[in-house]
Amino acid sequence: MKKPVLISCLASLLLVLSLQDTACATNMKVGPILSPKNVIALNNPVLIAYLLRNDSLYDAEDVRSVFTIRDAVTNEIVFENETVTPFIAAYTAFTVYSQLSWLPQYAGRFRLSVDIVYSQDVIPGDNSRTVEFRVETPPAGIFEAYRYDMLLPYTQMYSLYGAFFLRVAPRSQLQWLNVVGWRGDSEAVWLGKNLPLPPKTDSFEYSTYISLEDMGLESGVKKDSITLSVVISDTTWNSVTDELLKQGYILKPDTFAVDDGAPPEFTPTPPIAAPTPQNYPSGPKLRETILRDSVPNIDLDSSRYNSTTIAGYAGDLNACVPASGANSMHWLERIEEALPNTVAHREKLKLLSEFCRRQNETGVRVHPFVRGKLHFVDSMKLPIRVKWQSYYSPKDTATIASPISRFGHTAENKTTVDSGKVEVSWIVQEVKDNEDVEVFYSWYDSAGNRKGSHAVTVSGAITDNDRVKGIFIVDDANQYSAGGTRQRYFDLDENADSRGPVLRNYPFGHAFIYGAFSESYDSTVTFIEEPGSVGRSPSPLPTLHVGVRDGILLIASLPPSNIRRSIRVVDVAGRVLAEFDVMGGQPMLEYDLRLTGLVRGTYFLSLIEEGTAVATGSFQY
Repeated sequence: MKKPVLISCLASLLLVLSLQDTACATNMKVGPILSPKNVIALNNPVLIAYLLRNDSLYDAEDVRSVFTIRDAVTNEIVFENETVTPFIAAYTAFTVYSQLSWLPQYAGRFRLSVDIVYSQDVIPGDNSRTVEFRVETPPAGIFEAYRYDMLLPYTQMYSLYGAFFLRVAPRSQLQWLNVVGWRGDSEAVWLGKNLPLPPKTDSFEYSTYISLEDMGLESGVKKDSITLSVVISDTTWNSVTDELLKQGYILKPDTFAVDDGAPPEFTPTPPIAAPTPQNYPSGPKLRETILRDSVPNIDLDSSRYNSTTIAGYAGDLNACVPASGANSMHWLERIEEALPNTVAHREKLKLLSEFCRRQNETGVRVHPFVRGKLHFVDSMKLPIRVKWQSYYSPKDTATIASPISRFGHTAENKTTVDSGKVEVSWIVQEVKDNEDVEVFYSWYDSAGNRKGSHAVTVSGAITDNDRVKGIFIVDDANQYSAGGTRQRYFDLDENADSRGPVLRNYPFGHAFIYGAFSESYDSTVTFIEEPGSVGRSPSPLPTLHVGVRDGILLIASLPPSNIRRSIRVVDVAGRVLAEFDVMGGQPMLEYDLRLTGLVRGTYFLSLIEEGTAVATGSFQY
């Protein structure tokens, strides 16, 4: 009778022990995979992370997580690691990271497995999860993001505006760049849509303006970086998905100081329409794509070049109009063998500023610019034809005459519509014909109030059967100090404004082109020295015979003249350092350079008659 009692007691003890083990057991689960996302970048270290869940009444200790990454095609293991979580409380979740980062060595599809190893897991079916992801090659080394500190037309540190800067490698076919910003993980903001990367045999650079307001940035509040997807494709995009490679980009500081350098003749106020949506047919074929090499782009710096430091010069601030003309003229002299090299780049800027009759730190309107260019062309006796279109010069309006009237030269008004609207097709044709081109644009707020204006030099153009139209330009967006020169791209909309083509991606306001100008070599342009004489083809300006001896500048064989004239001395930057009168019958000139404070270097001089350079020379000091 005692044996059954002993057996019964032993069974009861085993039952109690079994119940105690069950009560201490836990239910561990692999929650969502937090990293990697659907797409990650090649050669970018990634730390694996997931949400570990303890769905039971009891705490857990020493939970082991095993991470395995395999090539989804070959099933080869490319990464293994594990982590031990010392403690996780009941009914809580805990983010677990791999101890080591994985560095993707090649692009492709991969499979991540996360497994929990825990002996007291009562429901082992939930302790494993597998996901697939892609490794992609990002656009390497071509992309930078900038945020502007605004100095003009208003002052605002950490503004809501910025720019992308691209370094584009050579390519054999047209491709497109799309830039998507992300607020959080899923809210997409299209910052750059279908930016063209035209075929080119060598590398090139350009930038484009952006608005950062939709990214959630606050004006005046610093933010170090933003999350972007930067994608190059063979076809255009009209929508975005969450399946994009997302990367953090540092927001580099930059300065914007452009005010009102190209004010219009008057301010019109017709209704302003919004630019039409940028929806392109997939894979458009380019009709025209021209991107010029090394268009000069003078660096405006009003802290150094102003009316105080350079006598007789109106300064670099708001000098975008003469700068655009100087860029164009310098480029045209460089590529056209029939044209002589006249004066240095900065001297061109100063002369154009003077010929446009600029006041200190003010802009230049359409007609004074045309007259200023004619003055420059005729003063240098250059065989160049000047043409223009402008909202302020409607069809069949009179031509503009050169201020140097003795040659009888005029600029051609190429406006073909009654409204005076600038035509993109004309800009493209002038660029295609290897003519230099400048454009003026103004920008307005939502109420139609004009806020500023700017002049730029066109460095390229792109069209596609009236569907895709844009221009590349060079300018300086920081006229206060050195730096700021960039080549930029503007996508154009010809239908959004009756006054002129609208710059779609201009974030500072509603901007439209109201003036376009071109110059080209033309052998039929001749110069008549005296009434009744036979016109002759122009030749380079005569060279002055110049020497320096014991600090004395010697200029020999000056051509005789009865009109007032002077010698102007400039440095390699085009700054006027001295100007002195020359007596009418004086064949030899001596000037003591020691009185000027010149340092050793190369200098240029011009013989000026009635504001026109008639001979040039240079010397070493």
